[in-house]
Amino acid sequence: MSYFDEGVFGGGIGSQGLVCFDSTGVPTFRYGDFAEQNGLPMICDCYAMNATPSGDVWLNYYTDFPLVRLHDCLIQNVWRDFGVMGNNFAIRDGAALHVRDTKFMTKDLEHHQPMDINAIDEGGFNLTPISSPHLGVAARAASLVINTGTAIYESIA
Repeated sequence: MSYFDEGVFGGGIGSQGLVCFDSTGVPTFRYGDFAEQNGLPMICDCYAMNATPSGDVWLNYYTDFPLVRLHDCLIQNVWRDFGVMGNNFAIRDGAALHVRDTKFMTKDLEHHQPMDINAIDEGGFNLTPISSPHLGVAARAASLVINTGTAIYESIA
């Protein structure tokens, strides 16, 4: 579970920014403590988190907007100057795929080069997600799910 906004500035478990729990609800990982021990910026507002079936957890958060990849609660990669990606992102083929406003973008993990991409439906028409930032697009692992208001699409490679 990730926490955001004012929750991280109070006391209690929310001040950690990200917490993993076991099946009984006992915290097993506290990101705030982990970040301090590893020289990472604290989470002030977790803009986006992507948890994959393989156990990777990817984070992109305010204020510094690093891209952090954890596996089994250990650092795998940190891109300190990656930049903001919005409310969601998918990781595929060495790049982060995300939507800013209604624009589809990819950003190479190695060089951080952003590039606009076209998302089209089966008829070749451009997809435009609905404007609600929490209902228009969702992500999990390598897939984006796009809600146009009339249909739901899943990104494919």
